[in-house]
Amino acid sequence: MKRSGIFWGTVVILAGLILLAFNLDIIQFNVWKVIFPTFIILLGLWFLLGPTLFKTDYPTQELALPLQGAAEAQLTLAHGAGRLDVTGAAAPGQLLSGTFVGGVRHIVETLPGGGLKAKVEAPSDVIFAFPWGFSHRGLHWTVKLTNDVPLRLKVATGASETSLNLRDLRVTELKIETGASSTQVTLPANAGFTTVKVEAGAASMNLVVPQGVAARIHDKSGLSTVNVDPTRFNRMGGLYESPDYATAANRAEIFLESGLGSFDIR
Repeated sequence: MKRSGIFWGTVVILAGLILLAFNLDIIQFNVWKVIFPTFIILLGLWFLLGPTLFKTDYPTQELALPLQGAAEAQLTLAHGAGRLDVTGAAAPGQLLSGTFVGGVRHIVETLPGGGLKAKVEAPSDVIFAFPWGFSHRGLHWTVKLTNDVPLRLKVATGASETSLNLRDLRVTELKIETGASSTQVTLPANAGFTTVKVEAGAASMNLVVPQGVAARIHDKSGLSTVNVDPTRFNRMGGLYESPDYATAANRAEIFLESGLGSFDIR
């Protein structure tokens, strides 16, 4: 059995024992205040120790997908686990270009009306792997995306570290599905209207709304901690909203859903 399986199997068993003790009134304090911070500590330890326990080294693959003259595009990045960096705009005429440590698979299809739909994903033998199960090279994607046409973007990650710099892109719809992860997102600065939907597990997420972009934020984050810049976004019941949201040329409507974790929106 791999050491990663032994480690995380032990973590799950310990969490179950703590919950059982709480249900049997053996433990009197609120265990939820303990379990999540403990999980984060263990996650950090495993990030530090993992590279010394595993020596797998994955090949590097280059990929460039042409836009094929499409008027708009839909793209799914199914990364799984590791590190994902979206660093900005691809060359003219390209939907996507990048370097993929760990390999990559892709599917592209044309849509009626001049659209393009693509899915880029990790190979099946590593898509569910943990990033700390790799060497220092790890499963690491560095990607650039089109700014030639409006883009609907879906990003699916697992236990990962993700950075999405979308400032110069024309992303009109962004959906993020993530697990135990750390995610940094900079929204588009000149995309007109952008819808953002975040579905997260035990995640830490920093969301940057560029100056000049108004936002409306819907918080359905359960037990998560949500910190929103009060100098930019006024609280209105269950919403946060920029004072000029109704009239701004560039706007983002953001929906947050999370079990445990934290959001920081600036």
